[in-house]
Amino acid sequence: MHNKCNALESSQNHPPNPGSWKNCLPQNQSLVPKKLGTAALEHLQREKQKVQVFTSQHKLRSKIQRASMIAQTQFLIFCIHRADIENQTQT
Repeated sequence: MHNKCNALESSQNHPPNPGSWKNCLPQNQSLVPKKLGTAALEHLQREKQKVQVFTSQHKLRSKIQRASMIAQTQFLIFCIHRADIENQTQT
């Protein structure tokens, strides 16, 4: 079956006209939904969940990085304090 949509896809000599996607719609307008309805809502919900997962992962990574920096700082303070004590006992 060769229709306008296939012709547009197979045309390599000329880029498709931005408005030419309308040629891919069924000629019987009753077949074109007036609202996207459930499919669109489900897609939006999936995208929202992806954003929520990304956000929570980012927050967790930030907490881990902060905890690591705090632990490193505490260790450095401990080492400096220990070195000070050793220096005081040697004098």
